[in-house]
Parts: sequence; structure tokens; C-alpha cells
Amino acid sequence: MPGEGVVCSLPKKEQLSLEKLLREYEKSRYIKISEILELKGLGYKDGYNPSKPFEYNGETYIGIRVEPRWDEYGSQVVFFKREEKSWCKSEDLPILPNSQDPFVTEIDNELIIGCVEVYCSNGRINYKTVYRDENFEKIAEIEGMKCVRVVELPNKEIGVFLRPKGSKYGRGKICYTVINSLEELNNVNLDEAELVEGVLPEGTWGGINDVYPGKEKLYVLGHIAHFSEKENKNYYCTIFEFDPETKKAGSPKIVVTRNDFPKLPAKREPELYNVVYPGGFSVEGRKIEIYLGISDAYAGKVTIQNPFECFSAI
Repeated sequence: MPGEGVVCSLPKKEQLSLEKLLREYEKSRYIKISEILELKGLGYKDGYNPSKPFEYNGETYIGIRVEPRWDEYGSQVVFFKREEKSWCKSEDLPILPNSQDPFVTEIDNELIIGCVEVYCSNGRINYKTVYRDENFEKIAEIEGMKCVRVVELPNKEIGVFLRPKGSKYGRGKICYTVINSLEELNNVNLDEAELVEGVLPEGTWGGINDVYPGKEKLYVLGHIAHFSEKENKNYYCTIFEFDPETKKAGSPKIVVTRNDFPKLPAKREPELYNVVYPGGFSVEGRKIEIYLGISDAYAGKVTIQNPFECFSAI
């Protein structure tokens, strides 16, 4: 299909451009199926920014950020169980208070559950990324940083994608480092992490949302964000491959935008309308399923032809 081809490093003199990425996306026609997830048991609250589905005690669940539309800091992570074509609020798994943006992965064949915790300190709202084991016990906390994602490497080390902010990192850049255990996340050294070049156009910020380990490369799901001239937020879902040996990224591709979903009202109009925030992706043979938050108000899924399969089988 259009847009397929081997991802390669950008030519040294070529400047990565958001406009070019969007033009390439319009030509690619990646989208096959998009849908809004049906979440039963939300009541008057919004449910958005889903994790990808995961298996727990023989059932399939998904984590959802749940909060009143008028109170961003009243958020919880709530788990929903699959029931045929819908998702029903679970009574089996705990609710994680003061938490946002859940994600899941596996390390050493164990389910790892992550989210962002928000808390008040010295009159200010702060946040940290928290990792929990399959018993929902905390095993690592990274203060002041969102979009911290890990992946198990073939040698059993753990690759870590970070998203520092401030000073030279602006609103958020992507860095990569390696640790030996999840417990080392508590003291991860940003000074030892390398900036991942060539994945965020100038004037944007972004982060990593999920990582799938291939035989030689890592297959990465992330987002690119920027403000419009009217200070509205724009978030796009991207993919790229990453070589953990050379620490080099291939060219990013935009694969999902807000236009791929129905026109429903945002949490705040028009500031958050043009937001899609990826939570994770599952590989289903020749297709991948990407789970996303939409306009900070809904949870959705997009199924597309596997854009990675031209690189190597995963």
C-alpha cells in the first residue's frame, strides 16, 4: 500500500517537518477500521486514554483513565473487562486513585502495569510515572516525568525510553537508556540517557507510549504534539523503529489523527478537540490494533495493516 517501505535514517541535511509527515499520512491511507470503545459503568464520567488489552486470571481487561469532565485532577485508573463487543467496569481489579494514562507491558513474562500519579505538594500539582507488578504492588516510581516506557531486550537488560522536560528538552524530548532491573527505575540517571534524534520535528514535543520487541529492532508507538496559532493542542499518533544497539531511530510515520474518528465534543472545545493520545498497540497477524484517547473524552481503537511487517516479522 502507499506509504510502505523500509524505514531508514533521515538524510543529514533533511529537516524533519510536521507538515511533511502529515502529507505522507494523507497519502498512506493506513486506516482500515476505527471505532469508539463502548465502556459500561462510567456513569457521568469520561473514560479515555486506554491501555492496550491484557490478560489477567483468564479474562481480558483494559485500563481506562476515568474522571469528571470538569475535574482533571479527580482522575482514576479503572479497569474494564471485555464482554463481547463492549467493556464493562470490573469489580475484580482495584481502582488506582489519583492516576492517569494507564499502560501495560511484560518483563520476564510478568505483567507490568503502569500509570501516571498526580499529587499536590507545596500548593502545586506534581506527577510521577509509577510501575506496579501483577499484584498491583508498586515496584518503581519516576518523579516529575511522564511517558516512561520499558522493554525487555534479548540479553534480558531493559531498555528505557524517557521524556524529560525543561531546559534543553523544552516541553518534552525522547531519551533512551538501559538498566538491569525495574527497581533501577527508581534511580534512573538521565545524564546517562541519549537523546533520540530524528523523531520530533522542530517546534513540537512528544513521547513514547508503547514498545514492541522484535528480533533485532524495537517497534515504537508514540506521539507528536504542538500548539496551533490559537493555542489549541494537536496530538498525532506515530510509529518508528529503533535499533537498541546503535540507539538510532528510523523515520517516524503518522498513522492516526483526530480526523479518523467521529466528530464528538471534546473535554474542552476547541482546545482539546484535535488530540489523539495512544495508549498501546497489539499485533494481530498482518494487522495492528492501536488503542487511543480521543479529545480527552473518549477511548477508541484503530486497526491498520501492520506498518512494521515490511521491516521484519514481529
